[in-house]
Amino acid sequence: MNYYLQVSDLSPGPIPADLFLQLTDRAQVGTPDPVVINAAIAFAENRLHGLLARRYQLPLDATDPILLGFIKPLLITFTYVALHERPSMVTQELLDQAAEAEKVLKDIRDGQQDLPATHPPATAGGETKVIWSQRPTFEGF
Repeated sequence: MNYYLQVSDLSPGPIPADLFLQLTDRAQVGTPDPVVINAAIAFAENRLHGLLARRYQLPLDATDPILLGFIKPLLITFTYVALHERPSMVTQELLDQAAEAEKVLKDIRDGQQDLPATHPPATAGGETKVIWSQRPTFEGF
């Protein structure tokens, strides 16, 4: 299941249409294979989740237009990289874009930036720390 991207979000993209067809038409029937495209989208979204899981509750709010406007270009870049069967097929420009997207997400993960959103995403939690202002005494035990 795709949370943030749909197949239609990839067109037009950062690569020419004929190259997109070449990368997605693995059966060579003349049309993009949605299974191939959805697998690449899933890879990109898993990469996003992997980088943000430590800091945010996932999935993120897929209805927030500000958040989607920020993460979609990053996901599209990761998706296009994932569509290439061999790393040697990826252009240097696309590799540079993916490296920059990765850096941005790592900065967010590390707390150097926040995700922009209409309603800030909930942070990952589940851990509660109790800090004593005084050392407890166990008198009477």
